[in-house]
Amino acid sequence: MLLCVSAVLALVVGGLPGHPEALVAVLNASGLLGLGLALVVRCRGQLGAVGLHVLLVGVSLGASAAALAASASHASTAFMVWYCAVVAVAVAASSWSGAVAHVALAVVSAALLHLERGTGSPTAVLVVGCALVLTVVVTGRAVHSAGDAGVDGLTRLPTRRAFEQRLSSALEKAQAQANAGEQAPLVSVLLLDLDHFEVVNRTHGRDGGDDALRTAAGQLRAALPSDAACARLEGDRFAVLLVRRDDAAVPTLARDLQRAIAPLQASVGAAHAEAEQDYTTLLRRAEVALHAAKEAGRDCLRTADSYDEQLVRGLRRALLNPSIQVALQPLVDPATERVLGVEALARWHDPARGWVPPAVFIPVAEKNGLIPDLGQVVLERACRDALQLVHHLGRPLTLTVNASGAELVRPQYVDDVAAVLHRTQWPARDLVVEVTESSLDAASQDTLATVEQLKQLGVRVAIDDFGTGYSAFSQLDNIPAEFLKLDTSFTATTTTSTRRQAMLAALVTLCGELGIQVIAEGVETAEQAELVARFGCDLAQGYHYARPMLVADLIAELARRSAPGHPVHPAPALQDHALGS
Repeated sequence: MLLCVSAVLALVVGGLPGHPEALVAVLNASGLLGLGLALVVRCRGQLGAVGLHVLLVGVSLGASAAALAASASHASTAFMVWYCAVVAVAVAASSWSGAVAHVALAVVSAALLHLERGTGSPTAVLVVGCALVLTVVVTGRAVHSAGDAGVDGLTRLPTRRAFEQRLSSALEKAQAQANAGEQAPLVSVLLLDLDHFEVVNRTHGRDGGDDALRTAAGQLRAALPSDAACARLEGDRFAVLLVRRDDAAVPTLARDLQRAIAPLQASVGAAHAEAEQDYTTLLRRAEVALHAAKEAGRDCLRTADSYDEQLVRGLRRALLNPSIQVALQPLVDPATERVLGVEALARWHDPARGWVPPAVFIPVAEKNGLIPDLGQVVLERACRDALQLVHHLGRPLTLTVNASGAELVRPQYVDDVAAVLHRTQWPARDLVVEVTESSLDAASQDTLATVEQLKQLGVRVAIDDFGTGYSAFSQLDNIPAEFLKLDTSFTATTTTSTRRQAMLAALVTLCGELGIQVIAEGVETAEQAELVARFGCDLAQGYHYARPMLVADLIAELARRSAPGHPVHPAPALQDHALGS
């Protein structure tokens, strides 16, 4: 973009009669400008917010000094092009308030230089004005639409969705080579989770935590070999894709990445793709290895073993004991942040493996026909734990639980739910069964009949993961749901995409007309919290309010928050990281 601006400036200024020195100055300044901008952007990962602003102010002052020292007024005008570099970097790597401040400084400096040098022509105003407008509009549009292009707004790394697409493509390519009889490369995934990152947020605040994440992202990017790619999955978790002929490079790369982000520390879990393995399975195995690294004391590497039946046998034992637990994540009123309900999320602590992530054991349960048993155990435990929370707060709460498509098609599902409600004495009107959008896409008559029977029982229904499928709008009319849960990926992009904001506003209005309450999932930042409250979402949940916690931890946390002198928001990690959602 800056090269185009330089070309336009060269044509404009060079076309003015009698000023060939201006053309030369513009071209020289433009070359320096491009080099300087590239260096500044490259260094962005190692600069905090304050350092970036200091550097940009220094560039502005240097440009002003060069313009004053120029031998000709039109040549001095050319040095004003440096202001465009400052503005471009500010728009690309700073907040909007910081970008506006640098735009104002550039405009004021250009005006003062024009008056000081007395060019006697509108050349300075024309050149600098055009350059600033082009820079702000083009750069701003490119940067702030990056969220829709798979770029994380904070770290400028690819998002989870972009990483999964690239990983899937790499696996497909490797499999095609193997099928063709060629030597296929080994596809490996490394998951890095920053250790004790809650201390950074607690000590330096959220802004300091964001700066640390930006710095770590830049350091990881700089430490990667040419055949590797890095992405930010969520929070303080990063993923690296490595395509090599063997797995010998993985331990070395893990150590290099850990050294690169020092003094921060990171646990690393790695997994190598096996034959006919899709990206979700590969990521799950890397997740298992990551949690093994956490259990081993953190700041170390663990590599996933091949899948075996031990996990299935362990899960069967856990369902018989039962040792399955639930973590409760608060559902709050976005306007007041008052807790109005909780979502129950399955948690499994295996004696041999420690905390096994839901992303690992739930697919295992699905594959081996254990979902109905798991669903019943989770529902009963959730009702009993939620009753403890109700007794602590002294007021009713809404409890939401997930139901898979495999459960909804079972004829006895509604009877099993009724039996659990009877045993636990949890009111049916306070139970919400979450049905995923994907299961609604393929909704059969059995599924619809089950939903209707739940309604007759007094249980309410929520459409979960809205925003990940394509047929949900028609299902809003077909399925008698009282709640609609916006998927985390949808919520995350509302702060970077005005189109998503317009969609959110329209969706809340539509649901209001239909009598459906909107729940925003994945609210992680104050900006997202302010936005979902402003647009009128009925409920919200996410790390901004609280992570999922065992009931005893949640009761203690709510008591801590209600004590005088304590902040509303806790540190992001309220307990063992393995209990995160």
